[in-house]
Amino acid sequence: MKVYGLTGGIASGKSVLERMLSESYPVIDADIVSREVVAPGSRGLARVAEVFGSKVLQADGSLDRAVLRNIIAHSEEDQQRLNGILHPLIGNAIMATLNKLAEVGHETAFVSAALMLESGSYKRYDGVILVCSPEETRLARLLQRDDMDETSAKALMARQMPDSEKRKLATVVIENDSDFTELRKRLVKALVSLGVS
Repeated sequence: MKVYGLTGGIASGKSVLERMLSESYPVIDADIVSREVVAPGSRGLARVAEVFGSKVLQADGSLDRAVLRNIIAHSEEDQQRLNGILHPLIGNAIMATLNKLAEVGHETAFVSAALMLESGSYKRYDGVILVCSPEETRLARLLQRDDMDETSAKALMARQMPDSEKRKLATVVIENDSDFTELRKRLVKALVSLGVS
């Protein structure tokens, strides 16, 4: 089975491409997996609470994502600590799902992950699609979508690898600077260049 990565900076349009891909192929979303590995009662959640304290837990014992996001937005060290806990758990869960997909006969699958290039996990795959969007567009989406203040949003964006560096690692780049129709055309073209039918 061929496995391709899909990535892009925060608010770049990766989720839109993911939905388009899922119309024809299995897509594993690392963001969903990351929620599963910190579900109430999980080993992942216990470890996050141990490292960051009970302030990252809601009254019902589930993870308070807003509090945790705010912590890591203002501290690169805390972001690294969180990644150190979550990335191995997420990686193992993704590989287990890919193995199941291969067993039932899928020929192609995609893994969507925001930090694929930063973490180095892209090296496991047969190619990587990178979606890029203008910085000002991404910031506007982030402020609207995640209800973040501008300082936190800019800090979060600044800590991700810049698109100029990501482009060097990607197999194919899709520019998300137009409408959905154009984005779909660019995705089809990217798949053809990867040899995906």
